Amino acid sequence: MGAREAGLFGLAGAAGAFIAPLVGKTADRKSPRFTVGIGVTLSTIAYLCYTFLGFHLWGLIVGVIVLDLGNQCSQISNMARVQALGNEVRSRNNTVYMFSYFLGGSTGSFLGTLFWQYFGWYGVCGVGLALLAAALITHFLIYRRPETYIWLNKHRSTD
Repeated sequence: MGAREAGLFGLAGAAGAFIAPLVGKTADRKSPRFTVGIGVTLSTIAYLCYTFLGFHLWGLIVGVIVLDLGNQCSQISNMARVQALGNEVRSRNNTVYMFSYFLGGSTGSFLGTLFWQYFGWYGVCGVGLALLAAALITHFLIYRRPETYIWLNKHRSTD
């Protein structure tokens, strides 16, 4: 594919920008944890799309759109969590969050490249699905206790 097709993928990925206000409102109304769950689920669906339909152009396009929506949900919701921790430490928390975000992205890129080298397309999809399985288990099974969020609300800054 050429530059034109690559540009069209960029346009398909812009769908996440249009959903950002809706995600923010939903995170405010329900909770950031709720919309993180939606984001992780959408990202998993995208990688399933890549695994089974990624050899077709339309499968890649659907996967790109769904993955971008999932990433937007998670990013906006996690930033809402960071901002809610208090005004005094907002900058430090944002720095730690963004450092962790980019560390995770670079680690995923490294693993995707490594698995591409040995296993091709299915290796890349397998790495993505394995990491998303860990995220799903962590989000829905390990950290599902509401005590964490009760604590967060008690210690939230009132400024």
